[in-house]
Amino acid sequence: MSLVRVVGSGLVMVLCFPFVGCGEDCPIGGPLPKAKPIDIQAGQEHTCVLRTDRKLSCWGRNDLEQIDVLGADHLEMSVLDASRVKQFSTQSHHVCVVTDSRSVSCWGYNETGQVGSGAASAHEPPTIVPGLEDVLEVRAGGHHTCARRAQEVLCWGDNRTGAVGDGTFEERLVPTRVLEPTEPARLALGRTFTCSVSKSGAVECWGTGAAGQLGIGTREARNTPVVVQGLPAVKSLELGLDHACALVADGSVYCWGKNNDGQTGQALLEDQLSPVVVQGLGATRQLFSGHDHTCAIGADDVTRCWGRNEFGQLGDGTRENRATPVPVQGLGRATRLALGDDHSCALMDDLEVYCWGRNQYGQLGDATRVDRLVPAPVKR
Repeated sequence: MSLVRVVGSGLVMVLCFPFVGCGEDCPIGGPLPKAKPIDIQAGQEHTCVLRTDRKLSCWGRNDLEQIDVLGADHLEMSVLDASRVKQFSTQSHHVCVVTDSRSVSCWGYNETGQVGSGAASAHEPPTIVPGLEDVLEVRAGGHHTCARRAQEVLCWGDNRTGAVGDGTFEERLVPTRVLEPTEPARLALGRTFTCSVSKSGAVECWGTGAAGQLGIGTREARNTPVVVQGLPAVKSLELGLDHACALVADGSVYCWGKNNDGQTGQALLEDQLSPVVVQGLGATRQLFSGHDHTCAIGADDVTRCWGRNEFGQLGDGTRENRATPVPVQGLGRATRLALGDDHSCALMDDLEVYCWGRNQYGQLGDATRVDRLVPAPVKR
């Protein structure tokens, strides 16, 4: 069975329910093999996977229509289909996708205009962001959004701390050009700050610096890009709410910014105004940040996490915060991780998904609201 809704901008959203006999793909004319997840990301209290059929499946909190227009939480995977998705991003309560046509569509929480509809509102259904073509990458932050094209970066939404990067502190309801980022090749967004990685591996950031998250040795806000000092060439960059972590060429991890829960990997629970090396990791293959915790997949295929652990989001079987990395218990070979506010998920090498941590809104996808201190399989 499928439920079809025509929503804003003429987009069609299709919800398919996996308990109907046709399976989670709801094909016409008989069952087809189930699509498999190929990417995973977490919002504050919801989780989404991109599947081999280029659709999104999401679960968890939905009161701000971050999953669909029905508004009820989803305790299991539900299939969304606004259009074929090339790339997607979610961090807080909104979701954005790059479609096959390289346009951008966003939906969910929109109080500061982060959906890009041209107006602020409580929430928005799927909306094509006007004026954006040939987009290579989109990233959703806490209250703002950015898109990268071949020669420029455009941002919109909350700009009170300069996170849009246009040289002002004025709210921007439509895509606005960031002033002169250096050869941006990848983007990363936090709650109220933004960073880009250049083709040469240099990192530039802008927005709030209240916790040192710009990595420039001060707590100043900047409304145009500034270079993070003291970093070797960066392979990947991940931002939490108020901290940042970078994986560099030799497999080391550097973090900076807010450290009240140990999320930068330092035992002294003070903000780090400049990048510092995380000890106890060994060579790292991939890096991921949640709101106040961080995880890494090592070259040894072991997943290790550190930071806030109030709801078991580190997966070590406890609720104790950790300032040094600890292995996730019982987790096999993960290929990607997705870290939300108080939960974590892993896409495994066999394309199964496991989640752990807080489950108040069903963000673990196991058809319950029970918190998990160690990984549990997502129900499909």
